[in-house]
Amino acid sequence: MSYADKTYVNKEQYIQAREFWIQTRKQQKKELGYEQWLYPFQSFEDIHDTDDITDELLATNIDIDEFGDVEYTLWNTGTLFDMWLMKNCPLDFIQERLKEQYQENFIGWKFKDQIDFTKKSYLAIISNDKEDFKLYFFRTEGDDLEDGEINFHDKIIFYGTTFLLKVIDDAFKCIKGINRHDTMELVVEFLYYGIKLKYENNEITEVETGEKVTLGYIINEDEVFFKPKFKHSYNSKDIKKIRKRRNIPVS
Repeated sequence: MSYADKTYVNKEQYIQAREFWIQTRKQQKKELGYEQWLYPFQSFEDIHDTDDITDELLATNIDIDEFGDVEYTLWNTGTLFDMWLMKNCPLDFIQERLKEQYQENFIGWKFKDQIDFTKKSYLAIISNDKEDFKLYFFRTEGDDLEDGEINFHDKIIFYGTTFLLKVIDDAFKCIKGINRHDTMELVVEFLYYGIKLKYENNEITEVETGEKVTLGYIINEDEVFFKPKFKHSYNSKDIKKIRKRRNIPVS
């Protein structure tokens, strides 16, 4: 997949895609936080945001009337919306285009029925066996990652070292698919839209089945993963306070 990849359609296909967009725009906003932009919407004067596209404006069919009979760019989509389409779009020409872009072990194909876009994605565990090091960011009830609701810590204090930040940075580089020598020893477990995954030895697998998956070349961690806020402190009082709270990582 590439962010530069676009989907091209003819007029008949565009009308179908447009109707699908109209029917699912509330679902898109609820589950993804945005509505995917359709390029033909640029024929609406002074419209630069989907929030400005009203039902009344859509009813005028201006963009369809000016579409013409040639193929036209429908949209330029990213990994997350493509996954959402794999699960939700019934249009054959959209699904065929997605199959051209993504390999068979892409998580959007392999686990599309289990992916839940109402669940956010969380970094769960980082471990380094050689240093006997394990860092829990998030846990479920009973400290069991497989059951219960996620309880996440939105503020974490670490004391006297920047090692924790380096490990966190390496972990996100693993998930984002950046191959670096100093990340190879890390084992990173994370929840991705309800699917529990593990990065180890430069591979991502689904924990329950052990099946290999890919997530795409780019994951925007600010949009996809919740990250706690970190405070770097040399105040011994801070560290004493934080140790009283259970399961807060402190280095």
